[in-house]
Amino acid sequence: MTIAHMTFGLLQKRSCKQNFFSAIVLLLCLLANLCGTLDSYAEQPQTAIAMNVENDAFYGKDENYTAGLSLVLSRNNKGLLGDFWNLFGTDTGFKSSSYEIAQLLFTPTELYSTVPDPKDRPYAGILYLGLTTHHQTQSALQTLKLIVGVIGPYSLGEAGQEAAHHLFQNRLPQGWSHQLKNEPLLDLQYEYRHKFDITEYVGNLGVQLFPICSAMLGNYLTKGHFEGQVRIGYNLPESAGDTTIRGIGTVPIFNNHRNKHQWGAYFFGGAGGDLVARDITLDGNTFEDSPRVKKRVFVPFGELGVSIMAGRVKTSFTYVIVGKEFFGQREVEKYGAVNLTYFY
Repeated sequence: MTIAHMTFGLLQKRSCKQNFFSAIVLLLCLLANLCGTLDSYAEQPQTAIAMNVENDAFYGKDENYTAGLSLVLSRNNKGLLGDFWNLFGTDTGFKSSSYEIAQLLFTPTELYSTVPDPKDRPYAGILYLGLTTHHQTQSALQTLKLIVGVIGPYSLGEAGQEAAHHLFQNRLPQGWSHQLKNEPLLDLQYEYRHKFDITEYVGNLGVQLFPICSAMLGNYLTKGHFEGQVRIGYNLPESAGDTTIRGIGTVPIFNNHRNKHQWGAYFFGGAGGDLVARDITLDGNTFEDSPRVKKRVFVPFGELGVSIMAGRVKTSFTYVIVGKEFFGQREVEKYGAVNLTYFY
């Protein structure tokens, strides 16, 4: 049996959605290398555009946190919230800003039941705008993010999931009529990251450690977060690690980017946990009666990923595993996260 036959046989055993998202990862990696070969930059970039796609279809799932999509515009300026740092005497350092639009989808395990299990996670869609300001020094990054959005039918969560199921010719979920009700969302998030160079650079190879802590306050999420992240690679950028949509959303890479190098690559991994006081997707609507489940206060998680930088493009793939978020949850959550960023 040839390798081609073996590969074809393996693909036949995987779902259409798994093959599709695997193809996305491969194409993004190829695109990053192609763009890096054709175009590099000599001056510091002033703008970055990023697309983030997160989906549990990478692992044949369609439940809990099932999908996330965000588009982010980052600028090398203080932005709308940048004066916040002056209140604390942080006039020095490097400031940048980000503007994000994102949609997140949450579903129960049984998608095809017209009456969802009341002991399972409720259907919920979230659509929000994020305004972010970053303050970066040589070894630390502080980020403040304001989230303004909506949960409920206005989030277009049902339409988003049904469009994906039509695309892949899957059965449509039947329980969105029981989703959480419309409610405005307002959250404030603060995050601190510190960078430690564990080794001296040897032939442009390096190892870095990032302790990370953050807090969120609002009717969407109120929680504390802690994490340790490590990365090892070639021509490491001067950024402060990696993140996901449900993390801080974006990490700037403008400051002293290693643009003298044509390309770079690194592996990264992290582990940590959340201490959750409120999660509207589990606790239900704030002021109205709605489906809800009993959440867990402590939720551990881990991640492994790889990132490739080539010229003006950075692309990465992250495998994320999240512990059970509520009592009665059948399995831990697993999903893949793809990021594609273009600098100019």
